[in-house]
Amino acid sequence: MLPSAGEPDLPRIAALLRAAPPTTRHLVDMPWRLGAPALQSADDARLWQNEAGELLAFAAWQVPWVVLDCVIRSGPELAAVEDALFTWAAERFNELDRQRGHPLPYWIEARDDDIERLAAIARHGYSLDDDVGYVHLRRSLASPIPPAAPPPGFTIRPLTPASEVDAYVALHRAAFASTAMTADWRARTLRMPQYVPRSISWQSPPMARSPRSASAGWTPPGGLVRSSR
Repeated sequence: MLPSAGEPDLPRIAALLRAAPPTTRHLVDMPWRLGAPALQSADDARLWQNEAGELLAFAAWQVPWVVLDCVIRSGPELAAVEDALFTWAAERFNELDRQRGHPLPYWIEARDDDIERLAAIARHGYSLDDDVGYVHLRRSLASPIPPAAPPPGFTIRPLTPASEVDAYVALHRAAFASTAMTADWRARTLRMPQYVPRSISWQSPPMARSPRSASAGWTPPGGLVRSSR
């Protein structure tokens, strides 16, 4: 078990995600989540690797979403790594409770068709607390995508990554009524191995000094758009 080294670990985590089954939660927005402060912390993120140095799992306690993000590589070492991961998580949660002076609930997510993950979560003492439905859409890129038709006077243009970090942060904070997004977090997202600049676009009304909405998506190998936001 190793503490997270932050950005130097991102290519290895990206490779782990590419090998993850399609039922894995947050495959689409994980690059964004990996830019969150937890992955930069030696306290809230851990990695597991085998003797050959191959990354087998990572876990991060994500304060912005109050959830444990984790991915474990399938294979003969899965059971041992799973036990080690959940043991670390329980110890970290107990430590946070001691620091706070009182306990709080901690969450981990799974899709209802991910039978193996649901079983693993149950084995380690978690119980179903909330059941939220999501709709996942896919569209093949084999045929042309019709051009977008924004309202009259609006324009859609690519995001200028470096120079519009602050504008992105301001928009994110306004949209989610939260100050969790920071310029550092946004800048780290731009350096993710999966980041594709053309996948981010702004929509601005006439005479606007700053964007009013944004969409994002990561295109994985294979040419399928997994989702958009």
